[in-house]
Amino acid sequence: MLKHPIGHSKFKLIFAPSMIHHADEVNSFSVDIDDCDCESCVSVRSSLRLQQYATIELNIDVGSDRLTQRLTPEEALELSEILRIYSTELSALSEEMGEDDTLPEEYA
Repeated sequence: MLKHPIGHSKFKLIFAPSMIHHADEVNSFSVDIDDCDCESCVSVRSSLRLQQYATIELNIDVGSDRLTQRLTPEEALELSEILRIYSTELSALSEEMGEDDTLPEEYA
């Protein structure tokens, strides 16, 4: 059960996420403007009928697997607003908790 009224957000996105397997063993998160002009990226964009610079890619690498989610600029702005709100709320909550780590009653 969610304890905070803004603790969960869901997005309807234009593009489905994709998963690829690669040789590198990496654990990372990256955000990229889709501006690569290598043959592979150009091929992916053309299959989606996208121009270079049309989307932002979120990549999560876990071991040798990469999950990629393309976002339109509008979707990225919506996500950034949600992240800003969550960050502001968590910063305020952290300040309220102080050094004794006691949650305020409305969050407990």
